Amino acid sequence: MKRIALIGNTCNNNFSMLRYFRDLGYQADLFLFSNEGHQNENPIHNPEWDTWEINNWNNYIYRLNIPNGIEAVIGRPDKFRLPPNLMRTKKFFEKYDYFIGSGITPSLFVRMNKKLNIFYPYSTGIEWVNESENLKKLRTFNLEWPFRKYILHTQLKGINNSLNVCSHGAGNNGINAKIYNKYNIKAKYIHTPQYYNREITNKLPSSSTLIEIRNKFNRNNFNIFSFMRQLWVYRENEYPLDTWNTLNKHNDWLIKGFHNLINISDNIKAKLFLSSVGPDINDSKKLINDLNLNNHVVWIPLLARREVTYILNNYADLAVGQFVCSPGETSGSTTWESVAAGIPLIDSFNFTNEEFNEQFGIEKPPFILEIKDEKDVSKYLIDCFNNIETYKTLAKLNKEWFDNYNGISLARKWLDILGIDS
Repeated sequence: MKRIALIGNTCNNNFSMLRYFRDLGYQADLFLFSNEGHQNENPIHNPEWDTWEINNWNNYIYRLNIPNGIEAVIGRPDKFRLPPNLMRTKKFFEKYDYFIGSGITPSLFVRMNKKLNIFYPYSTGIEWVNESENLKKLRTFNLEWPFRKYILHTQLKGINNSLNVCSHGAGNNGINAKIYNKYNIKAKYIHTPQYYNREITNKLPSSSTLIEIRNKFNRNNFNIFSFMRQLWVYRENEYPLDTWNTLNKHNDWLIKGFHNLINISDNIKAKLFLSSVGPDINDSKKLINDLNLNNHVVWIPLLARREVTYILNNYADLAVGQFVCSPGETSGSTTWESVAAGIPLIDSFNFTNEEFNEQFGIEKPPFILEIKDEKDVSKYLIDCFNNIETYKTLAKLNKEWFDNYNGISLARKWLDILGIDS
């Protein structure tokens, strides 16, 4: 049987595909970069972040001695360190027939004189090409400039050498679409099966953090769960202005909208669960304090996706995806987890149904409460509070959609792109 190598694991996208491909009976293995989910470093890229059943998958996971970063291609000139030798890696990969990669993988494959079957960018702007951090480095004089310029060259060469480029977002007006046009990259628009929904537990796992949070949910309250990072204050020295709309999560909209919900009556029983992660957490806390909302807000620590999934499936009345209002970009955060769970969701899903159908050839999820501006947040929070049972019934349509068009059904489409009969 043909073997599939999945290289890189940004936000566990490839781990999700590994499990779907294995469920479908195909031999797939996952290769983590050395700085992905190693101990406490970048835990969101660690397969254990996603599953309560890691022992079922450990035999198919390997760790490369190569980082996901520029050191993999040019080494560390500042420390007189050469790039890693890829001869052993190249020889090991000879046993595989298909390669799917993200991150720095295109540049690595240039070094190994190999072609990716599928490259899919995770970052808005494409990693090491036009993403916000890379742009900032390329637009200012700094010691990294020549090395970033070289990585841009090798990254583009590797992407153009790839047999397929699959873009999980960015429609005709999206950021990535403009980059594809600029560099003559032919991309297929198809979502990544980035959320594995075939392991749902209703039994409370032995997680002390999860048990503590569970005790803060009250069934008599209207529980709003948001796991998006606190990132809404523009800082000129950190973010290029022309890419800020791809980063700004508008957390202030959610806080102000929740304030409007609390003020519709003297006795509103509602709680807003917010992630205490992100550079603007202190700004969010100040806004909450200024609006006298401290007694209505519960701060939650960084949670593993497996814990987020449990909360969404068992406690949340309304989920919040993210409010990144960049045209032609589909959402991340907890969007797909919420759709798969079939619970009401507010999200900046930046497609009309016609645009989504044109890009991806399918209908978009049928019941997302779409946020375009700050007023929409208040409107949907209040409307959902007043009609919660109706909203919960309608949200179950999203679960049917996920089973039909995402998840394992979507994984089959990726096998088709590889040319494997699924």
